[in-house]
Amino acid sequence: MAGSPTHIHKLHQRLAPDVIAQLVAEYEAGTLSTQLMRDFGLSKGAVLKLLHEAGASMRRQSLSEQELAEARRLYESGLSLAAVSERIGRHHTTVHLALRRAGVKMRPAHGGRRRQS
Repeated sequence: MAGSPTHIHKLHQRLAPDVIAQLVAEYEAGTLSTQLMRDFGLSKGAVLKLLHEAGASMRRQSLSEQELAEARRLYESGLSLAAVSERIGRHHTTVHLALRRAGVKMRPAHGGRRRQS
């Protein structure tokens, strides 16, 4: 279409080198990747790709003791895994794995019923 703006999909063409450097510096200073997603308006994959390409040392993405305690409290109060993940600002897979490792009995996904053996 004539006159319509062109959307640039390549990260390195959308973001100036100084913006990428700022993102990397903030991550290395301790900012969570989920916070960088919000601050820079990027997807999780885009943030991780930029960090990887910049050679940033990736941190372990597990929950802190405080996050785990809050996730457990929220989940056991009846909130869905998706709602818990949204509340604590972490990916649902990270929360699910942490809760399982902590021995929390997980409910069936999407309100389904588990098979009886």
